[in-house]
Amino acid sequence: MSNKVALPSDTVRPLYRRVMSNRRLDILHRVTVRFIYIAALPFTAGALLTRFALYYTYEKPVKRLERKRLEREIINAELSGFIFSDTD
Repeated sequence: MSNKVALPSDTVRPLYRRVMSNRRLDILHRVTVRFIYIAALPFTAGALLTRFALYYTYEKPVKRLERKRLEREIINAELSGFIFSDTD
């Protein structure tokens, strides 16, 4: 048996290659992609759908009623003699 001493190589390996093997990088990539598809995307879609449903169920009707009330008040004020616009 001969004792071979490893000589320093001219190429410098990237840090992630020195820390992790290809197998570990593949596992990390697979776990990350699965997390995005299985957890992050459905969670985001569910949150958006809930937000839209709440908006159309609660906020939009309230805004519509408030707009109608304001229009009625303006019409009543104009009928009673107040002038809101300069279009004469």
